[in-house]
Amino acid sequence: MQIESSTDRSDTFDSLLQRSIRTAIALRKRGIQKGDIVLSFSNNHLNDCVPFLASYFLGAIPCALDPIYGLSEATRLLEQVQPKIVFTIPEKLEIIENAVKKLTSNAEIVVFGTSALHTEFETFCQEQEGETEFQPIFITNPKETAAIFFSSGSSGLPKGICVTHYNFIRQSGLVPPYEIEDLDVERKAYEESKFMTEFSFLTYSPMCWITGGNMLFNSIFLGVCRTLGQPFNPKEFWNILEKI
Repeated sequence: MQIESSTDRSDTFDSLLQRSIRTAIALRKRGIQKGDIVLSFSNNHLNDCVPFLASYFLGAIPCALDPIYGLSEATRLLEQVQPKIVFTIPEKLEIIENAVKKLTSNAEIVVFGTSALHTEFETFCQEQEGETEFQPIFITNPKETAAIFFSSGSSGLPKGICVTHYNFIRQSGLVPPYEIEDLDVERKAYEESKFMTEFSFLTYSPMCWITGGNMLFNSIFLGVCRTLGQPFNPKEFWNILEKI
């Protein structure tokens, strides 16, 4: 289902689903419910998408900070969205700690890795009571907010953008375009071929970009493998192409 380009570690759909369900149950035990904000501050790795999927299962709203952000950007954006819980990597832990402290926030910090002071993400992946019977919520209003992405800040400071379920699906390509009758014959044949052949793709988009979310859901809905690249490096890029 997904491969880490930097480590060659791989993941299956079954494993990702299990971790996402367990994380959703763990979040629910912490009082996370529909409409609550679940924030991530991480680079690409096998678990960074799990809080996103778990949030969708509960109707919570996921969002993420760009891993290049420093304390000032993180503090300002945390103030915008007021998350109930924050998932982060060890390299960004100090920034999140200082941002949460500065805002006098009660947000719980969860670390993708080891930590003596904060909850480790691995505890979310432990077996949960009722996981085999777990059912995600059903979205009845596609115009509700599905996720929050932050603008790039090219024309001002970054701002939170609320993306609805409808927007997300239409932009992600999850609605098969080959069903549209007015497509030309060549385009229609190409679109149909994508659903009849096995393929994989390489993505450098972190989950803080809407393309990161699009690539995740395209992979899940189409049943294809995505390779997760770290910040772009030409030498690494050619090495990845040789592998896949």
